[in-house]
Amino acid sequence: MQTSQNLRAELKRCEALLTQMRTSTSLEDLEDAWKNFLGRLERVWNKCDSHFSKSPKWNGWKGRYEPQRKRDPLLAYLVNARGADEHTVADIVEKKPDSIEITAGPSGFAYIQQLMVGPAGIAFEGDGTIKVAFHPARVLLLPIVNRGRTYPVPSEHLGKPYSDTSVVHLASLGLDFYRTVVTAAESHFVKV
Repeated sequence: MQTSQNLRAELKRCEALLTQMRTSTSLEDLEDAWKNFLGRLERVWNKCDSHFSKSPKWNGWKGRYEPQRKRDPLLAYLVNARGADEHTVADIVEKKPDSIEITAGPSGFAYIQQLMVGPAGIAFEGDGTIKVAFHPARVLLLPIVNRGRTYPVPSEHLGKPYSDTSVVHLASLGLDFYRTVVTAAESHFVKV
């Protein structure tokens, strides 16, 4: 059996979409790249299945990976986010604009008589202390409901927890997994 150029091309499309997510200048572009990525990533699996199923050993071999796609929180989320995006009208992301959060600082209280915002930053007149946090614009992932089952935003992949639940991080982890599957399938089934 030979390697599939179409399969490798699909992985390249996923890599290009991941790069597009990393360099997006608008929330809309990031959301579009994410949704396209989900579809392309699922295509990687489908093309792998289609190509290597010509071998009678394929069904046994893919049995290592199919359960992971269903049970692993990240992989199940990616599969079902694509399904929800394709087959429902539910939102799979929430776009959050830039924001500034002002709260009481270490003193535990703040009385603000006047707040000044300028090139040097934020200052205030009053009593107490303030804490200022800037939150850049971002696309937040939402829990996915697909076919009556809820898939929370994952914080674990292949038994390893992570705290970064950004679109780019999850896409990167997912792409790494499927790249590994394709490489393993090629090394197992492709005769040189």
